[in-house]
Amino acid sequence: MNEVKRCKKGTSKYKQNGTSWRQSNIVLFAKLNGWIVGPIIMALIVGKWLDDKYNIDPWSFLALIGFAFVVSIIGITKEALRVMEVTAKTAKKDSEKSSEKEKNGFK
Repeated sequence: MNEVKRCKKGTSKYKQNGTSWRQSNIVLFAKLNGWIVGPIIMALIVGKWLDDKYNIDPWSFLALIGFAFVVSIIGITKEALRVMEVTAKTAKKDSEKSSEKEKNGFK
């Protein structure tokens, strides 16, 4: 299913599952950046609002920034583990296919 195919004869562009391999890398880049930027921006907004509402200036802001940092680390780790699992499955399938071809006398 995760076969890498040449798009056109003589080109260096490859496709995976009908999408360019660059596209999947850009999507991964966007997801990881979202895990960094999203929680931090939410912490900035909510922390500033809580500081202004309860007049406890830096403390809720700092606590929420720390919490956002932990959330970012957990999200990035989960996404990285998912990508590593998919990559390992793809590599295993590719190695099985190449070993089957070698057994049948094809190279």
